[in-house]
Amino acid sequence: QRLRVRHAASGARIACRSRRARAQSLSLDPVELFTSLLPDGLGLNVLHLHVNALGDDATVAVVDLRAPPPDGASARQRAATPASEGDDDALVSEEIDTTAARLASLKREPFATDASGRQLDYKIVSDGSRVVAVLVAPERDGELAGDAPFREIPVPHAGDLVELPEGALGILRGPPPLGLVISHDEDAAAAARSARKDDGLDASMERDGFGAKALGPFRDHRCRNCGSKCPEALPGLLTVDVISTLVAPPATDDKEVSHTAEDDADAMIRLTQEVDDDALGAVVEMGFDEQRARFALAAAGPPEQQTADAAVRWLLARAGEELAPELLRGRVVEERRAASAKPTVPTLLDRRRATTYPACCVKRADPSVKAAHDDRVAFRTSRTARSAADDLASLEALLASGRSGGDALSEARALKAKVDEAVADGRLPELEPGLRNRIGRGLRALAFS
Repeated sequence: QRLRVRHAASGARIACRSRRARAQSLSLDPVELFTSLLPDGLGLNVLHLHVNALGDDATVAVVDLRAPPPDGASARQRAATPASEGDDDALVSEEIDTTAARLASLKREPFATDASGRQLDYKIVSDGSRVVAVLVAPERDGELAGDAPFREIPVPHAGDLVELPEGALGILRGPPPLGLVISHDEDAAAAARSARKDDGLDASMERDGFGAKALGPFRDHRCRNCGSKCPEALPGLLTVDVISTLVAPPATDDKEVSHTAEDDADAMIRLTQEVDDDALGAVVEMGFDEQRARFALAAAGPPEQQTADAAVRWLLARAGEELAPELLRGRVVEERRAASAKPTVPTLLDRRRATTYPACCVKRADPSVKAAHDDRVAFRTSRTARSAADDLASLEALLASGRSGGDALSEARALKAKVDEAVADGRLPELEPGLRNRIGRGLRALAFS
């Protein structure tokens, strides 16, 4: 299948181009595959893909190792080396040997061409439950196919709490979209579509206080574009209900601290002293002056982001120039802005907001993140229940106070409506018949007062 490649915003990463086979079209970046299992063990669904192709398109084939080869060699091999009944270790060893043999056979096979006559770039090989290899075509006939570095990332399941960009949290809705279907069954895609059904999460999310209906839109710049080099036909958009975002606390009246020229000079001196030692040594070994090397590294960013390559490019771009303090002013301003920024805190939304994110932007929440989120939900639920109980107590006190008139009646009716809503939502248990009758009599008495 020919897939047009969407390039990253920063352009093709040609700095890590391979000098080995197919150097003109592939880089050393790993192929990243975002996968989900098809129902009933039908195979694997590759719904999103980060390719390491340097061109504008990539031709991909998929192979399921469970499909018997045309010559039946796999069946003959299994018949020749049977495993003892109940011998699990022998069965596992046989399965590993069979997989290795099939991969070796695939590497020897010539790569086919697509309808336009172009040779395949990739073969994605699966055993039905995971990706076992990504093969790339050899440069010359007669050579073996190469192994591309790859990383498989299973997508979370429907109903999982997931971490989103900018510290947001959401609930993943299902089922995931179908992309490249890897299966030994020709009807796997149709069977997977027919097996799709509603995830049934609305009721539980409503009970947790996130509203009866998802509201939208919720968008940031990654909701439609993962920012990496991926096939346009495999955006891998997952539906997510956003339920928590990071919110800055209310602004205070703190006065902004003014900085003098001496403060700026001191900050710049500190930045040139706090540089990565390994990167500094590498730049100095290339023949650059140490002070200029420190300046270049400081301009590249904080120490954990400083590299010798970035510093050398910075110095070559400014060859012959004097190193003025203004060149580091951006770092000084950036550090001060970060130091003065108010910390953000996770805040639950009253109504969830539906959106879509590429699979690479959706990560299953870490246990610590999930535990903190569950605590916030439980606290809000308990606080809401206490509020409903307070409304009931206020209604009883009002009816027993002997007040009368239109204002008392309006207040009592408003409290009764809140109590009824809390009972319907499950925040309050059903009222006992005696209590319900007393409230009814009290409201009628107020109506005729």
